[in-house]
Amino acid sequence: PQRSPRPTEIDFVFKNKFDRFVRNIMEAHSRGFDLKRLKLEEMLRSSVEPRNEFETAVLSQSMRIVFMTLEIMSQGWEN
Repeated sequence: PQRSPRPTEIDFVFKNKFDRFVRNIMEAHSRGFDLKRLKLEEMLRSSVEPRNEFETAVLSQSMRIVFMTLEIMSQGWEN
C-alpha cells in the first residue's frame, strides 16, 4: 500500500473549528480553574454543531489533554 504524505500543518478548517475550544481551556487554566471544575459544555460554548456520544467523549478527553499539557508547562517540564 502507498502511504499518504504527512501534513506539515494543521488544516485551516480543523484549526478554525477547535481554536475557540482550546482558547477557552487556556483561559480557564489561566484563571485558576482545576480539571475538576472544567465543564465540556462551557469549553464548547461557541460551538453550535450537534455532537454524538463518541464526539463528546473524544472532546472530553481532548479537553483533559490540553489542560494537563498546560499544567506540565506551567510547572516547568524538564527533559
